[in-house]
This record gives sequence, structure tokens and C-alpha cells, in this order.
Amino acid sequence: MFDSEDVEYIDSGKVLGERNREQKTELAQARKTAKANKDWAAIRSHLEDDRQEFTTADLNSWGYSKNVITRLRKGVIKEVGVKRYVLENI
Repeated sequence: MFDSEDVEYIDSGKVLGERNREQKTELAQARKTAKANKDWAAIRSHLEDDRQEFTTADLNSWGYSKNVITRLRKGVIKEVGVKRYVLENI
């Protein structure tokens, strides 16, 4: 049906599947950044200014669970004391 002389093979120089892994990594990073920006904006809406301190009790009253607070501490909020936080600059 096909002659091997008529078919052109393109060599991308990458191992099979490597490009898909790169794309998945880039998409995951983009989703992570978008989620952090969304969380930052949601917390910011409860505060008067970016340097205002808030507590774990405040976060709980705004609907954030213990697990979500742990995730937020990895880039969205910064702990400045025992159960006291401020927003990180994103």
C-alpha cells in the first residue's frame, strides 16, 4: 500500500514520549500557578491590605481546611508567628 521511499520520517531528536511528558509538566505548572493566583485573590478579598495579618481561625472561617492551609503555606501565605500569616507577593 505504501512504498517506504514515499514516506518521510521526521526525527525530533527526542525519545518517544518525552515531548508528552514535557507538555504535561508545563500544563501542571500552569495549573498550579493559576490556582495560587486564584487563592491569593480570594484571601486578598477578605483583607484591607496585603500586609495585614490573619490567623488560622480566620482562614477556617473563610472556608479553608487544615490541608488547604498547608498547601497555601507553600507559596500563597507566609507564616509570621504561631498560626499568624500574611500574604506572599505573587
